[in-house]
Amino acid sequence: KININCEDLLEAEKLFENLGFELLTIVKYKVKVYEKDGIELAFQNVEGLGSMIEYENEEDFKNKTLLEIQEAKQKMEEKIESFGLLIEKERDVKKAKELIEKSIKD
Repeated sequence: KININCEDLLEAEKLFENLGFELLTIVKYKVKVYEKDGIELAFQNVEGLGSMIEYENEEDFKNKTLLEIQEAKQKMEEKIESFGLLIEKERDVKKAKELIEKSIKD
């Protein structure tokens, strides 16, 4: 995942269209971010999907092994569970993917 700053969303949309990208879906959500002891949790209400919690991880996993990434994910899950929150471990939710799949089913 790469984040870049974009000052003009309309210009960015034009750029993607000119590069031949097709708009698949629009993800609309409200988010509240909370922080405690350096851990940020984002509570998201996603239109069409419902509510979810996202662990805001600032770590860059570039040049990390798969094992190191899995260990970091396990530590994040353990921390979330220590707050008494249940985790659906079978799914790694990607909001846009979920919305596209939902629209195909409907």
